[in-house]
Amino acid sequence: MPAGGRQLGVARMRRIICALSGAAVMSVEAVHAASCAPPPIGVWRGLYDAAQKPLPMRYEIQTTTDGKRILLAKGAFNTNEPISLQNALAGAGRIDEVWLYSGGGSSAAGMGFGRILRTRGLAVRIPADAVCFSACSMAFLGGALRSIDPSGYYGVHMWSAWSDPKYSEEFIDKIFAYMNGAKDRAAATAFVRGQIQQVEIENADYARQRANYLIEMSVSLRLMHPNTNTASDSEYWICPAEARSFNVVNVY
Repeated sequence: MPAGGRQLGVARMRRIICALSGAAVMSVEAVHAASCAPPPIGVWRGLYDAAQKPLPMRYEIQTTTDGKRILLAKGAFNTNEPISLQNALAGAGRIDEVWLYSGGGSSAAGMGFGRILRTRGLAVRIPADAVCFSACSMAFLGGALRSIDPSGYYGVHMWSAWSDPKYSEEFIDKIFAYMNGAKDRAAATAFVRGQIQQVEIENADYARQRANYLIEMSVSLRLMHPNTNTASDSEYWICPAEARSFNVVNVY
């Protein structure tokens, strides 16, 4: 198949999978139908390298003017981030608050990170001029006390496996390899249907995990609405009224 044909097929397949992902999850009424204003570009600086690749999470101890000891977690959530957090806390001594500043990463790691925060009863904050987006939005919910500074930003979108090139390329290659060798339409239809059904099952299961996590953290399931109605390559920024209504923040 010509390269152009494969590229067109990949783009079409991505649209199909994104549509199926959204159809596989619950939808509940949101407080607002539109996102709040996005953060200025400047707040993203320091989260990406010169090639626009996410920088890994780093942990830094800071002391505020009123004497609070802060653990600043800044960077991307990789799959082992919960372990990294445990190590950082083990060597940090007394911590009064954890500050989050991240553009996302592994959603599962974000939930694992949040569970550690909750187990330890730690307060969490999105500080001034910082973003907490995607996987970070899940980590934030683990804080026993949760606050967002007026110039802090909390954003969500649909989870997606397409951010993992290994998953997306293997999936596309599997489809194209079969289709290129298929001579029977019925067999090809059954194969593609099986692949799509597997995607539906995986997304429904992950939606269940997300919903369970929100319940575990005493956060409204209405947060699932902007989560699932916002494409994985887009952004939804939670307004202050929504953050309070959803119990995303409980200190304000």
